[in-house]
Amino acid sequence: MEVEILVIGNEILIGKTQDTNSYWMAKRITKYGHRLKRITDIEDSIEVISNTLQTILKRKPDIIITSGGIGPTFDDMTLAGIAKGLNRELEEEAKDYINLSEEEIGKIGLSEAEEVAKAFGFPEGNVYLFKIHDQDAINQIDKGIELSKEIIKDADRIVLPSDNNNHSDHQAT
Repeated sequence: MEVEILVIGNEILIGKTQDTNSYWMAKRITKYGHRLKRITDIEDSIEVISNTLQTILKRKPDIIITSGGIGPTFDDMTLAGIAKGLNRELEEEAKDYINLSEEEIGKIGLSEAEEVAKAFGFPEGNVYLFKIHDQDAINQIDKGIELSKEIIKDADRIVLPSDNNNHSDHQAT
């Protein structure tokens, strides 16, 4: 399979944070017999993420892995950029993931609640998300299985299938 990695983060581009994720993923991707065609580093910007994702999709890789930019801070635009790049809306389901009542969210304050909602909004539709931390975790991703959002809420990697609607052939192992 052909794989591309899209690394999103201003902190990478300004040298504040070293991109060790790409190194880690590249070793495992090639270890399992796949071909890593490209690693692209971009800024946290909805337009840049959207445009870059659309460009990657035109190259038709089997797997696109994104890394970075998923969090509650103002500059984390990954999910919104991916949704825009896929012409999808974000599903705002923060309450399902943080288990807070309306009253508890009210106590937090609107701006903080909006940040939490942004952190847990996912692109609509058939988007595959995996948490990859362990050395052999990439081996644990089963063919064609979409993980539940209860697991996805902790994901720090997003794996998107290419534009093929039959995702049974898109896997990470």
